[in-house]
Amino acid sequence: MNVTVLLIDYDPCSICRIRGLLSSLGIQPIVARDGVAGIAAFKRYLPDLTLIQDLVPRKHGFEVCKELKATEDGRRSAILLLADVRNGRRYAALATGCDDFVSKPINGRILVAKIRKLLPRAGWPDVDAPVRRPRRRSRRRIVVVP
Repeated sequence: MNVTVLLIDYDPCSICRIRGLLSSLGIQPIVARDGVAGIAAFKRYLPDLTLIQDLVPRKHGFEVCKELKATEDGRRSAILLLADVRNGRRYAALATGCDDFVSKPINGRILVAKIRKLLPRAGWPDVDAPVRRPRRRSRRRIVVVP
């Protein structure tokens, strides 16, 4: 089953981490680095799931989510908002029309669980399959002694 996931995020570290989590599920996301590019990518690729960072440049993630959910394609697609929902912003996040959200700082296990919950809408099989952990690069230095 081919699943299309769009990630709208500006932070290279966050993109790398989320790509690793998605690749552990066998998914390679399409990445847009700002809100305007994210809306254009959504219209072009019609993803099954869209992950939107709240603080993307050019158009706030909450606005992007509202705009996408106002369209027919946006209502059929699942949208997961990645947002700082402390200090009463939880309601604002839900008011965007998103299907769910993950609060920052992002816990990888929670993100994967919510992705698995939302993807069956797209007919994604084997929701209960184990997650392959992304391989971590060793931070140990190799010292060669002559």
